[in-house]
Amino acid sequence: MASSSVLSAATLVTATTGIVECLLLPLQGGQLLVPASVVSASLQDSSLQRPEHAAPWYMGELSWQEKSLPVVSYEALNGAGAPRERHHIAIMQTLSAEAEGHYGLILQGAPRSAKVKLNQLEDLLEAQSSLGPMDAMVVRWQGELAMIPDFDAMERRLLS
Repeated sequence: MASSSVLSAATLVTATTGIVECLLLPLQGGQLLVPASVVSASLQDSSLQRPEHAAPWYMGELSWQEKSLPVVSYEALNGAGAPRERHHIAIMQTLSAEAEGHYGLILQGAPRSAKVKLNQLEDLLEAQSSLGPMDAMVVRWQGELAMIPDFDAMERRLLS
């Protein structure tokens, strides 16, 4: 399914119900809140071979559906250290035309489903000063803190 049709379907559902089907993706010391439509699969971690001179955020390659996908650490993309343990890999669908395809994102556990009513999502303006380069905003949903990633920034980094 093309990125524009995924977003169009999600936009239509959101406009009519006010509910977005999301996933909470556990990271080291936090979690991401993303639309479920951008996660194509969640896999148990497999062994990745990280190239010797790779960027700190680049964790290696993963074979998925007969394609080789780059696997990245969100924490390292954001300037923190890459997690030492890896439990799952989320297969993320790219949203930009320039980075069309998929990539893997290291997780610290299995994704959790979340039906998010937009009016229950609290934008934590006071926490925005602590945003990393890959974060769009910090939110609270049902008492849990989560980062909403800046997908454009992530995909630009993957292309660099």
